[in-house]
Amino acid sequence: MARLNAVAKQVADYCRTRGIEDRFIQTDSLRITPVYLNQTTYAKNGVKSETEQLQYELAQTFTITLEDPAQYEDVMYALLGMGINRVENVSFYSTQMRRYRDEARRLAVKHAREKAELLAEAAGIRLGKTVNVAENTAPAWPAARYAASNVSQNITEGAAGDNLLPAPATGMISVKAAVTLTYKIK
Repeated sequence: MARLNAVAKQVADYCRTRGIEDRFIQTDSLRITPVYLNQTTYAKNGVKSETEQLQYELAQTFTITLEDPAQYEDVMYALLGMGINRVENVSFYSTQMRRYRDEARRLAVKHAREKAELLAEAAGIRLGKTVNVAENTAPAWPAARYAASNVSQNITEGAAGDNLLPAPATGMISVKAAVTLTYKIK
């Protein structure tokens, strides 16, 4: 436990030197798991003996919140250098998600309308009044750029016909919105 406490103190002290407030440094849980090691030995006379040794694995969980995603890489490497040997979850959030979701919704409606106009023109009909607007809830995906989608079409930056989003950039969050517009036709 002494080594675990020393590492926990070192992590907290390091975070404070990075300007991370104490309220953003949390220890969530302590897990103690028994580990049984079986050891087989042979004496010179060929007699086999087996011993079972009980050890314990201690795991302390930390949650560290960075307000500046630019710190992420330096903090991660520093923590690994201190003896942190498992990273189970890294999440990126924004305090401005509402603003980004609203923008994605605007883009989704704009592109849905453009698509409907194109399809109507190709079919030789004209769009009338919009009679229904519905949002299809979509989760925030951890991808590099945000995309607005309408029904089955994704609007992304990338090669034409490429429906896959590029690999996520560190600290970037993707925001999606999906809408369905229903029109009367003329």
